[in-house]
Amino acid sequence: MHTEEYAFLFERCFKSSMENYHEEKLKAYRAIMLNSLLSDAPDEDKKLFYLALVDGLTPLHIRVLRVLDDPLSFDRATGNRVGPGGGLSTTRMKILKKLFPEYAEELLVSIWNDLRVRGLIQSADLGTTITDQGIRQIQGLLANLGEQFIRFITLRAG
Repeated sequence: MHTEEYAFLFERCFKSSMENYHEEKLKAYRAIMLNSLLSDAPDEDKKLFYLALVDGLTPLHIRVLRVLDDPLSFDRATGNRVGPGGGLSTTRMKILKKLFPEYAEELLVSIWNDLRVRGLIQSADLGTTITDQGIRQIQGLLANLGEQFIRFITLRAG
């Protein structure tokens, strides 16, 4: 905690927090500061990379990543908007629209493409017709980098 590295990280997170009011980003900055103190924290380069990602992403980007991290829990917490499926077919876009009905399809496509280009999600076409297995259709779409990023910007229980 008394290192130049942590002082720099603390200052950057503090400054970014002061310039933000979005809950998703504030939680991410808090988690970065606290998770940086843990013995299994990423190296300095990854910490700075993750911090730059949080700075560059919108709250919606972060929400989509959190949904992809645990889609079943998110769906359950929002009243099973998607549920188990059961129809003949669907698309991942239809699933995203059920999860985020307040956003236009064009915005969701843009967010999805941003996350894919940054290597945070696996390439999965939103418009391809797939068997309707409900919310399970978006499980496992986080790339390894996306999983590591979400873990680092999320406070750990206990």
